[in-house]
Amino acid sequence: MSRIRSMLLAGVLLCGQVVGLAAQPPPVQTAHLVEQNQLVADVARRDPDGLWNLVRQLQILDNRRRDGGAARSGSMPTLAEAAQIEANPALRRAYRNDPAATLALLRSTNEALRRAQLRDAQPPARRLALVIGSGGDGTWGPLAAARNDAGLIAAALSAQGFDLFAGHALIDPDRRRMLQAIRDFSRSIGPDTVAFFYYAGHGTQLHGRNFLVPVDAPMPRSAEDFDRNLVPVDDAVLRTMQQANPRLNILVLDACRDRPLSIQDRKVVQKPLPMPRGLAPMSALPHTNGTVIIYSTEPNDVARDSVNNSPYSPFASAFAAAIGEPALELRDVFDRVHAAVDNVTGHQQQPWISYSGTGKFYFGATVKPVYGAPSGTLDNEPFHCPKPGSTFTFAVAGGAVAGTYQAADPADPALCRVVTSAGETLALLYNFYDTKFLIGQSSVRRGMDNLLSKHHDRVDFEVSVGAATSTCKDTWTRLGQEMVPVGTRYVRTVKFERSRRNAGSCSVVGAWNVWYDPAAGVFVRSEPIPASKTMPLGTSGMPGAFNVVAAPPS
Repeated sequence: MSRIRSMLLAGVLLCGQVVGLAAQPPPVQTAHLVEQNQLVADVARRDPDGLWNLVRQLQILDNRRRDGGAARSGSMPTLAEAAQIEANPALRRAYRNDPAATLALLRSTNEALRRAQLRDAQPPARRLALVIGSGGDGTWGPLAAARNDAGLIAAALSAQGFDLFAGHALIDPDRRRMLQAIRDFSRSIGPDTVAFFYYAGHGTQLHGRNFLVPVDAPMPRSAEDFDRNLVPVDDAVLRTMQQANPRLNILVLDACRDRPLSIQDRKVVQKPLPMPRGLAPMSALPHTNGTVIIYSTEPNDVARDSVNNSPYSPFASAFAAAIGEPALELRDVFDRVHAAVDNVTGHQQQPWISYSGTGKFYFGATVKPVYGAPSGTLDNEPFHCPKPGSTFTFAVAGGAVAGTYQAADPADPALCRVVTSAGETLALLYNFYDTKFLIGQSSVRRGMDNLLSKHHDRVDFEVSVGAATSTCKDTWTRLGQEMVPVGTRYVRTVKFERSRRNAGSCSVVGAWNVWYDPAAGVFVRSEPIPASKTMPLGTSGMPGAFNVVAAPPS
């Protein structure tokens, strides 16, 4: 068996390949369109998230001649629009097929570019943050990580250009100090400000309202005590920040942490109060500027103060790491944090987000993915193999492998065919499973169909490999979205956890994190869990670790 074949069986091609990303978001030559059409190039530069829709619509208009009756062709282009159509070959072809639809697409694209230009012309926003950490007390229960988390987040925000209110994180404030800090912070917010509020500590809710717990706050004995002794999030924090009318408000609550005893357990209230666990869901006030609200865990749930004896909460660790990554927009940051927290807590804690009227905000460098699929398009399409001629280069221990994709059979679009640089041919089911080693494919097809079409977030199926008696059970679980680097680009992917267990005589078992690019139809990366261990490399289609190192366009 050749070295190339051995490497493939080690889990590189078996676990997925990367292709020419520039050619892949829709099945057309995006790079070619950028080179020949100034309008497409402008969108790629100024509004990358709009690139997918523009290229896809151009493809539809180019390939499908539509009814050109009076109702569809009644609108005439202006002189400027006519000049654009003439200067862009893709628009000319589309306009011949469907004038009205092409004109509508051109106008919506020009409007999106105008808005992007206005955003780019805005002066850089002032960044201001109030960070509070409350380590609990004997009444509510001590929290080991909350103070550390405040320091960690304060340092991470400072590194991204945020001015810390008062110059540092506010640690263990009583109610008077906390309210005064919030008021002074809100007065410092201007219309050109991105205002960031972070709280780590105890929190609670009553009748759908949320409250932060200052240090030394007495346990409520009545409903009135909540407003009297605690800090209401809606009135004291959110309302005052939104009334300042900044460019963007970001409210992050790493609260409602696990504690030794609940309020009900201490039996100090006079009457039983309807106090669910965690925080109640909360949304921004109407008719205000953009606001993003993030909880470290879902509403009505409790967050972990620490996992595996870490000095930080799982949410704070993930958040501090994510905002330091380049090319991550705010929603991408949340997707990465969600995946990390879900993974480290064994799927027991999942962060939550609510936002209204927000534009794009990047914590770090505003490097944007040019050819990655925007988040709204993920999982909305059936699985497709990479375009014929697409090439890949990827690495495993001991070397690299390159190859080219061949045309897929239209009758079986889930079966991708690859020819390696050594001349070997592989047939890969869903671009992942080498069919040479699959005895039965029906369970794989059902499971991967449900997974990649987002019909299910978790699937289980059996895989018979090598021999009918060699049976393994594969479990795939969707963890969320993440941006991953591919060469000098960033690609928005869906992250999965994949585990393989012995269901008969499975030779290799283990678990892996796997990143999938829906736009290209390929698996971009695989890492064993835990990352410190090296999983054995099998010879019957078992996965190993791989990572994309190059993705030239076809």
